[in-house]
Amino acid sequence: MLIVQDSYNNLLENSVYWDFAALEEKINKKLQFLALINAWPTQRNQETYYRYDQIKFYKLKGFDQFIQLIEEGVIRVSIKVGVVREGLKKGLPHDRGTSFELKTLDFYKLFERIYI
Repeated sequence: MLIVQDSYNNLLENSVYWDFAALEEKINKKLQFLALINAWPTQRNQETYYRYDQIKFYKLKGFDQFIQLIEEGVIRVSIKVGVVREGLKKGLPHDRGTSFELKTLDFYKLFERIYI
């Protein structure tokens, strides 16, 4: 179950849920493998260039681990909704999608490093 709160932590809804099969399919499709790349930006002629320094590869520990971390509050679910600021749809809501947020210190609870 997903508990929906406003930015002041007031309860808005507590009966929202996702089908586990659908959620597992998306998580495995989008997060099964992950590459983290260190890059350093530099400005030249008013354009941004990046110097890539290091790449590390990771594998998702599993969907059960993902769910457990949500239950423990380690992974936070954010539903991002904004407002269109210009054009024909100005003032209308814009769904920016759902994100699952994980603190850097908790990264290794969900992913394991792959050495190549």
